[in-house]
Amino acid sequence: SSTDPGTSLPIVIAATIFLDVTPPALSLNPVTSPTGRSSQLISGAAEPVATVSVAVNGGAPVPANRTGALFSAQISGFVDGLNIISATATDPAGNVTTATADVTVILPTGDIDGGGVSLSDVLKALHMAVGIETATAAQYFRCDVAPLGAPDNRIDVSDALLILKKAAWLANF
Repeated sequence: SSTDPGTSLPIVIAATIFLDVTPPALSLNPVTSPTGRSSQLISGAAEPVATVSVAVNGGAPVPANRTGALFSAQISGFVDGLNIISATATDPAGNVTTATADVTVILPTGDIDGGGVSLSDVLKALHMAVGIETATAAQYFRCDVAPLGAPDNRIDVSDALLILKKAAWLANF
């Protein structure tokens, strides 16, 4: 307690303290799953004052770009199989909200049947390319290997040829 030296009266100071314990709102837009890509644009909405980051499989968080309540972040580092995306919003008071989404990634390896790349994969790819067989989603993602490094979302003879090169140890991807 203090007193006013001129009057010896106590000095009283009143203050109102607001304690923010409410976590920020956060939502994720639907993700593409399954996918044959090792990266994806993740987007959603969060309180405009919150900072948002996105991580894959517990890895290093990527700061999201913000426009008002909307956010987006291009993330990479997906592995073949199940990947867990975590978006975290933190408000100025330190309250945190996390939202997650699962993404199944089926990387284009040319191994259509899961037994290592072989001539049976080449034959299956040719059958799919000419319409003799219809690919399942998993087969489609595994088989769409061409052009190398930038699959073109279709199965054609160039995919079968690249898988043949891999089966013959002439290509590695």
